[in-house]
Amino acid sequence: MKRIFGLILFGLGVCLVLLAPLFRFYVGPSSAVTPLNQFTESTGVGVVQKQLVISKFLAGDPNPYNENFPVKQTRYTRGDVLAAEQDPAKSDNLAVFDTFQRLNNTANGELVNASSSRYAFGRTDSLLANCCNANAGGKTVQFSGVMPLKFPFFTKQETYDVWDDTLLGTTPFEFVVAEDHAGVATFKFQSNIPPTKVPGSELKVPAKILGQPGSGDATISQYYTGSTTTWIEPETGQIVDSNSSPIVSFRGADGQKDLAVALALKAGGDPAFVESSAKDINSKADLLKLVMNTLPIIFLILGLIFIAVGLLLSRNSDNSSGPSAPATGPPATV
Repeated sequence: MKRIFGLILFGLGVCLVLLAPLFRFYVGPSSAVTPLNQFTESTGVGVVQKQLVISKFLAGDPNPYNENFPVKQTRYTRGDVLAAEQDPAKSDNLAVFDTFQRLNNTANGELVNASSSRYAFGRTDSLLANCCNANAGGKTVQFSGVMPLKFPFFTKQETYDVWDDTLLGTTPFEFVVAEDHAGVATFKFQSNIPPTKVPGSELKVPAKILGQPGSGDATISQYYTGSTTTWIEPETGQIVDSNSSPIVSFRGADGQKDLAVALALKAGGDPAFVESSAKDINSKADLLKLVMNTLPIIFLILGLIFIAVGLLLSRNSDNSSGPSAPATGPPATV
């Protein structure tokens, strides 16, 4: 009986030892993919420090701004499952997301600005691809870098080039520090963009508005600058929170100084939304760590213990069931 039990333990131990690398290198990575049918609604809050009123600006008003009013930022993101299940998205393991963002004046509900994009990206590495009618604001562009809504699974402590819809290019997000944020163990990243010309933003305005002589027109362009701090949960690559302070201004042909500020904003995550989403992010990260790390270690340890105990029981069983030693001593007398 001991031998049979020992063989069972030995076989079970071998199975557990084999399961350990299977979970670590196949089951875990296979589960580290972005769902195709994603739907999220995220919110942020902030203050518009300056908003240029174009009609006042063109009329030469010395103070053509709306200033210091609260705003709410809402983003809707939906996965296009049908597009993701067709080539080339399916063959390249891509997800396809449509996203729409709007910024509204909290006091009166007026729209400050809005934008939309369509991203095709790797379900694990979050790298953008140029397929599936991907666009930025309806424009077909040459995408590159990491998509701005999600970092890669198993985010590393390094610099990532992240796509920016305004600049139609990437900007570096540098790793700063590992820290707890909103109850989540995160990696903190930061991006600082110097004043950069926005592609395709040229605008003709009367030269007199710029203090130039004559009655003709002058060309001005939008320039974008600002800093962004983002907290990433590294196992899932999900954004826990983000603060930004973008400034969009108008500059002349030489691009040397601001002629007017189109929009200056300070924004961050809505505290209530950050708190609720942090719990969901933590649960997903814990599940991934369970499959990738905890279970393989448990399987390996238990497997080695079962193998050792099984061998021991089998050996003891063999020793105890051997032939009996012949009897010794003087022969019996009658």
